[in-house]
Amino acid sequence: MRHLFLLAALAGSLHGRAQAFPKDTVLFSGPGANRVQLVYLGDGYTAAELPLYLANVQTINDAFFNTSPFKEYKAYFNAYAVRVPSGASGARHAGGLADCGGQPAAAPLNYFGSRFDVGGIHRLVVPDSGAKVQSVLAANYPSYNQVVLLVNSAFYGGSGGAWATATTNAASAEIAIHEIGHSFAGLADEYWAGAVYAGERPNMTAVSDPATVKWNSWVGTSSVGVYPYVGGPSWYRPVQGSACKMEVLNVPFCPVCRETIVERIHGLVRPYDSYAPANAVPLPLSGGQGFSLALVRPDPNSLKVSWTLDGSPVAQNTDTLTLQAGALGAGTHTLLATITDTTALTRSATHVAAHAYSIAWHLSATTGIGAPELAELRVLAYPNPFSDELRVNYELKKRSDVRLELLNLAGVPVRQQSFRGQAPGRYLTVFRSGVPALPAGTYLLVVTVNGNRMAEEKIKL
Repeated sequence: MRHLFLLAALAGSLHGRAQAFPKDTVLFSGPGANRVQLVYLGDGYTAAELPLYLANVQTINDAFFNTSPFKEYKAYFNAYAVRVPSGASGARHAGGLADCGGQPAAAPLNYFGSRFDVGGIHRLVVPDSGAKVQSVLAANYPSYNQVVLLVNSAFYGGSGGAWATATTNAASAEIAIHEIGHSFAGLADEYWAGAVYAGERPNMTAVSDPATVKWNSWVGTSSVGVYPYVGGPSWYRPVQGSACKMEVLNVPFCPVCRETIVERIHGLVRPYDSYAPANAVPLPLSGGQGFSLALVRPDPNSLKVSWTLDGSPVAQNTDTLTLQAGALGAGTHTLLATITDTTALTRSATHVAAHAYSIAWHLSATTGIGAPELAELRVLAYPNPFSDELRVNYELKKRSDVRLELLNLAGVPVRQQSFRGQAPGRYLTVFRSGVPALPAGTYLLVVTVNGNRMAEEKIKL
């Protein structure tokens, strides 16, 4: 959960029944409240095979962060591995399908019940006990954002959905990254998986006009166009000819998929961890007063930082600034630091609106430096996941302009409310899933107060 929101968390009954397992840190980049929390689970690894599990995790993790755009945004992630022993090694396989390829039937006592042949498709590997997965996550890493379930089987298989699942086949890393495209970013396959899987996704559409297609800002770049699916010609994808990891393994994500992933990352992580001063302090009568930002930089760094004093630029692209107290005139002044990511990996029309962050300090020679405006907002958004309605309680310390938006994974507002000049006090806004109906999936709640934006992931059941 992002710490910009002071959320009440109910552990739930699963937490009380679940077992805490040993955990390992695979990657640590910063505070979990401001990082994508990637959690690995293993199935079909006996206690003696847990060292193998950790080695498999490291292999997947290394491949994951060598893949764009995860490579550029590695600093936005933490990764952990939970060591869950199974009673027996391997995955379950009933056998009997035409595409089993000689894989023998097996019924090992694996912890999560992961098995092949789901839905009559041999390579579709899914844990039978989703309740156990949820229970282990609740007891060990309840604040997870993305789960990767590694199944100890040398046979090819995996799935997306709520959790990215992959076997430890030779193609394991590529399978896992492809499935993360589904479960983390809501991407569609760019091969034709069948009409039952067709629908509007960031990289799949029924719109054939290049001028109005959702990825029109990319058309004409890196072979991006509007191409019919082979086998489903009334649906379209951004690239063709095995040019995207959502179609085939061992190639990069296409530009549209990369953009979607970047927007998803930005929806979960602010480009800074902290700022100083973080509280009200006296303004020195002479000399300089320092201001600083602890930035979370992509690699290569694409953050743009702008500092303004009373609306006039004073510095740019620096994380520190010193103001001379004697240079301030009478009255109250506003120092504003604004952070945006100028990455070329996204051309989303809503990128700047949804993911620009500002911190404002109010300065006075007589009253000193006020608490930064960003720290004065208090929000409680519940429940999460939500079904019929999402309730947003917030408290204002001063008269403010407020905008509340619920965005889908494409960055498009599906619910919104705006209020100008709201007086200090406590307020409740309710987003209902009624008309038009909100599909199940992941959404981003964005709260903007006087230009300061905060974001929190919400899941619609």
